[in-house]
Amino acid sequence: MSFGAELLQLLFDRQRLIMAAVTPDPPVVHTVLASAMSGFMSRIPCHPMDTIKARLQSAHGSHYTGIAHCLRLTLAEEGFRGLYRGFGAVAVAGTPAACVYLTTYEVLKSKLVSKDSKNTAFLGHFWAGMGAEAASCLVFVPVDVIKERLQVQQSPPGAALRAEACSSGSRSGRSSAVPAYSGSWDAFRMISRSEGILGLYKGYYATLASFGPFSALYFVFYEQARAVLGAVSGRSDSASLPAGLTMAASAGAGAAAAVVTCPLDLAKLRLQTQRRLRAGEPLPDGHLRGLGDGLRLAWREGGVRALFRGAGARAAFHAPSTCIAFTSFEECKKLVQQVI
Repeated sequence: MSFGAELLQLLFDRQRLIMAAVTPDPPVVHTVLASAMSGFMSRIPCHPMDTIKARLQSAHGSHYTGIAHCLRLTLAEEGFRGLYRGFGAVAVAGTPAACVYLTTYEVLKSKLVSKDSKNTAFLGHFWAGMGAEAASCLVFVPVDVIKERLQVQQSPPGAALRAEACSSGSRSGRSSAVPAYSGSWDAFRMISRSEGILGLYKGYYATLASFGPFSALYFVFYEQARAVLGAVSGRSDSASLPAGLTMAASAGAGAAAAVVTCPLDLAKLRLQTQRRLRAGEPLPDGHLRGLGDGLRLAWREGGVRALFRGAGARAAFHAPSTCIAFTSFEECKKLVQQVI
């Protein structure tokens, strides 16, 4: 038998042992506490890259030539504080959303993934990820709307872009059409007053259509990576993986899922950041009525390249974000089990 065949047989045997191992599911309260802690911890260092991603993907993202250019203009125009636009909304409501997300996933995984179904376990992970996203979006979408509207606006609007346009003569210098909000609470108040409560849930189905596949693919990649790493490292239970291997699995899965689903995220962001029309108001040019409109418009702007605008920033955000979130989640679960 060749070396390659022996290695495949070893991995298969290890995977069978992993799926056959009986590991009791932790109590839900442990998952709730661990997810609440990990959700907040992951956002602090990664929010700036999320802001860069949002600006690259916005309707005016063509003003930027890439991640470095967007970062330089943001810092020149707004300082370091500009990179944390929308963080207040995430800090207040994003943690409960992460708690709902991870807790729902763990509960659904325990119901959908059987220890004996090693060949179909990925389907359980896929649908558990979709279900977790559907539940968390009820909390997360209003947060996402506020966060992204704050992220894509500039203060003062477009100042650095207009300055560059004047010096180079190559850019139009138009400022963003998003109204200026002074902070998360001001954005919540203005959106609720001018667009109603539905304005806060703008793009719920688009968000689910975007983040649903991301979550589903992420958990498929993540769980499979943990299983393989557990087999290679000689552990019969992937739950006992050291933090370093969990970091590798989560970062790789996050980056891969982020790139694959980038077009959906781009269309979702543009849908959420446009103003909701009042009854009887004429439809302006370029107004998006759904995710399909956003994808078609991006395609007309530049084909595949336009659809994947911000993919690098999206991967650069999700790789460390999921790495921190899921490594801290797994470690916090162990800590909570010891303390409680």
